[in-house]
Amino acid sequence: MLKKKQTKAPAFQPTQSKSIAQSAKSELARLRKQINIEATLERVRSSAIPMRKSGQLTQVAKVMLIQLVELKAVKDLEDVHLAQILNYLKAYRIEVGLLINFGSKSLTFKRLVL
Repeated sequence: MLKKKQTKAPAFQPTQSKSIAQSAKSELARLRKQINIEATLERVRSSAIPMRKSGQLTQVAKVMLIQLVELKAVKDLEDVHLAQILNYLKAYRIEVGLLINFGSKSLTFKRLVL
């Protein structure tokens, strides 16, 4: 009689199940975070610019394409901030820029024209 050779499956280690569970939990947390971010962005997109007519959308698009708005939250605006927005204006070939600072005691802004 021939004896059948029995092969044993490698033993499953408990540490493997812990690492699999941990990676699954971290992947699930990452996916939940991504879904929450996308849901929040969608809410912002849908409520930020409510349009009733296509003409309104065209007007908003024209304003967005001819102006650059740079938002800051610093104590005081410095020359570095002005240089940054000037570089953006030159790079994107936009003529008008608005630098708004929310970080000081009162709202400050500067309008820049190339």
